[in-house]
Amino acid sequence: MTKRIVIGTFCLLVSVFVVREGIAQSLGNVIGTEGQTAYRIAAEYNYIGRIVDESGETSGEKFEITSHRFLIKGSYGLSDFADLFLKLGAANLKVPTKSPGFDDFNGDTHFAYGGGIKLRPMKMGKSGFFLIGQAVAFTSEGSVQDNHFRINNKYEWREYQSALAFASQIKRVNLYLGLEKIWLDGKHSWTSYLLSSNEALAKDSQDFSDDQQSLRPVIGFDFQLPQNYSLSFEVGGIGKDELTLMLGFSQKSLR
Repeated sequence: MTKRIVIGTFCLLVSVFVVREGIAQSLGNVIGTEGQTAYRIAAEYNYIGRIVDESGETSGEKFEITSHRFLIKGSYGLSDFADLFLKLGAANLKVPTKSPGFDDFNGDTHFAYGGGIKLRPMKMGKSGFFLIGQAVAFTSEGSVQDNHFRINNKYEWREYQSALAFASQIKRVNLYLGLEKIWLDGKHSWTSYLLSSNEALAKDSQDFSDDQQSLRPVIGFDFQLPQNYSLSFEVGGIGKDELTLMLGFSQKSLR
């Protein structure tokens, strides 16, 4: 009964995310699937940098974002060839200002959640190919101001990720190389106030989406430690403005 509840919960979450919700994360622990009924618990820190090509009801423009995320990831082996995983934690968002006199938007840290699936369609000894699909979502809020106005901002940030990776085990080091593709969308809502009277002057929102993100390379290492512990490091992207970094520490269940 417990097994059915766990599997059902994972499937429900993944189906919801695939429809519309998500924000891409590191691939993490790519070297293998966990094995049927086995599980892994991981703590991850992610740094994300993106250049977003905004499009919506108004004319599109590009803007940069950065984000820090602290997540707990639970993976569960459906079979020897497929894992489902869930991510829960917290994330924030920073958007540099384009308006003279205003400071940067430094959004507060809010609850983040996500999930995905990892498949191993091919295995060759201690090497293999893996397919990963995942998504995570969060909201970040905060205000910016100059000498006369304050603007309260809210970003609903969603992103989707798929990746193909080749992984190989060399003694206690697992190395993986891959390519990831990202799609993102969300909504930016804001209300402007006059500082002298705290009077609301205007309220509006803007949807944004970007399906033109280029393919990005990913390289990662998993270092196997005693007692089924692992230390992970991953970097992806094509420049300092479009960079993904991950540090992770995990333990797999003893079988």
